Amino acid sequence: GPERGNLERMAERLKLENVHFEGVQEPAPYYRKARILCLTSTHEGMPMVINEALSYGCVPVVFNSFHAAEDMLPDRETGRLIPPFSLRLFARELDELMSGPYVPPSTRVLTNYQPEKVIPLWMECLQDQP
Repeated sequence: GPERGNLERMAERLKLENVHFEGVQEPAPYYRKARILCLTSTHEGMPMVINEALSYGCVPVVFNSFHAAEDMLPDRETGRLIPPFSLRLFARELDELMSGPYVPPSTRVLTNYQPEKVIPLWMECLQDQP
């Protein structure tokens, strides 16, 4: 985005070695290589990145800073829901996930988003409109 140049200069100034600016890419190869998804957004609607990550076996670590977070990550088996902006806890959960054995996340929650469940809800909403 528009801040890319500033961020690249900052990474260079801070001598950050493990920062890569990829630009727009097909996400599947990244998901296949990853085991953890870090979602640090302050605001989201219903981020599909969580469902995408789960479908590839990535454990989401997410700040509970938006309404859908608790529905999308209902338990520790699905992912890690961190109180908003608790950086120490976020880091501790990441450390635990990275240092322990990989345990694939539960994907049961993904059944909530299958078309046969979602389409009737949308139809109901649309039919209620004047």
